[in-house]
Amino acid sequence: MNAPRSLALSFAVASLFASTSTQAQDVIVPATHASTEGSGGLMIPGLGTDGRQQLLLDGVHLTGLQGRALRGLSFRRDLGDGSVMGGADIDLVVRLAPAARAVDAPATDFSANLGAGVVEVFRGRVHVPQSGSPATGIVPWAAPYTIDVPFQVDYAYAGGDLVVDVEGAPVGVPDFHWVADQATSIAEGTVRVFGHGCGPHSPVLGTNSGIAPRELVPGQVATFGLFGEPGALAILGIGLAPRSSALDLTILGAPGCGLFVDPAMTATTVVSQPVHAAFAVGHAEVRIPLPGDNALYNARFAAQWFEFGATLHTYHGLDCTMAGSNGGLGISTVAQETGHAVRVSLNSAPALRFGVR
Repeated sequence: MNAPRSLALSFAVASLFASTSTQAQDVIVPATHASTEGSGGLMIPGLGTDGRQQLLLDGVHLTGLQGRALRGLSFRRDLGDGSVMGGADIDLVVRLAPAARAVDAPATDFSANLGAGVVEVFRGRVHVPQSGSPATGIVPWAAPYTIDVPFQVDYAYAGGDLVVDVEGAPVGVPDFHWVADQATSIAEGTVRVFGHGCGPHSPVLGTNSGIAPRELVPGQVATFGLFGEPGALAILGIGLAPRSSALDLTILGAPGCGLFVDPAMTATTVVSQPVHAAFAVGHAEVRIPLPGDNALYNARFAAQWFEFGATLHTYHGLDCTMAGSNGGLGISTVAQETGHAVRVSLNSAPALRFGVR
């Protein structure tokens, strides 16, 4: 366990004892979310789409629970914009198991993360209560702000890292949204936008392609996205650093366009059709799994999108620096919506509450 992670998790343990001393039958993970609101929200399986999500929890979050039984699981809604959420049912399957992989090195293969002794603790239908904005600025761990899953079988926790494996599907055609409170770590890289775009889809610096700094963490899946011409071929080029000077691409029939990165590798995709009739642009993305290698901390690289539609258009460059640590959240998330690629995150997860006896 590295030093930044150790310090962060030590603080989490101290907070855990503080929270459980007043509410002995519930354990919040991370413990700080017992009385604080997260910085964002995350979907969980069944809320709008079917899919699967595994949470690998460092055993430090469950310190003191060895030999006790976990009897239920809850998610808390995100405060968000205070809008009304919920009001429907979802079908869930929940399994618990010892973790077969290190929390900071999860596999994209769900089965590879599950150790021996998998227990299916719930299978059935769960109600998602409708809730508006709470009276205070912090959403309480209480009805109607939580999704509560009472286990049909208790799970005897023996200590160590734990996997919470959730599969979910909406009942009928959902016409609601419900977003879980998000726990995040402090780990993130940096992204500097440089150069310029050309063509109708790159009018403003930094608005039409990018990557979230929180994804620039070793072991994370980095998602590079763009908005562009529907149906166009999109190529992402990645190099070791920005070019010292831009190369004018007028000679290629692209006046005003520039090459800002010398690609050492490329990835190709196609821009989607507009997601709504009111939009004139489509979306494309490339997901690159980043190795969970400490040598990547503070590493630098550069990226640029190229769009081949009716004509060649280029986008601004992205000067990226990896995070200097994994941030110490002590939770990793492996998630997949049906029909989509698996996503891995080391620095964000839904906050949880376990019922304990």
